[in-house]
Amino acid sequence: MLKAIKAKFKNSKGETLAETLVAIVLLSLVSVALAAMIGSSSNMNSSAKKYDEKLDRAVAAMESNDASALDGTATVTIGSDTVSFKIKMHTSGDDTMKLCAYDAAEANNA
Repeated sequence: MLKAIKAKFKNSKGETLAETLVAIVLLSLVSVALAAMIGSSSNMNSSAKKYDEKLDRAVAAMESNDASALDGTATVTIGSDTVSFKIKMHTSGDDTMKLCAYDAAEANNA
């Protein structure tokens, strides 16, 4: 391997046109793949930002204890065990995200 590298450097002919074109094509393919990955990550980032903003609005509504919250009771049954608790449902304002809050101290076994 080392001899082949030394022979390449001692060779004064240089690279052929075919070798140069292959290198350019490979570099182009890598560049296109990298650009596609950057574009995809940018789209994911903007989607995550929109989701995060909706979540922040819903959490702010929940924390402000606003009048638009819906009160209710949730009942969960797992096997023969049933638990009921009071909940409040809050939305992000455009009804695309809903958060529920419950008081664990008020949960009771039915």
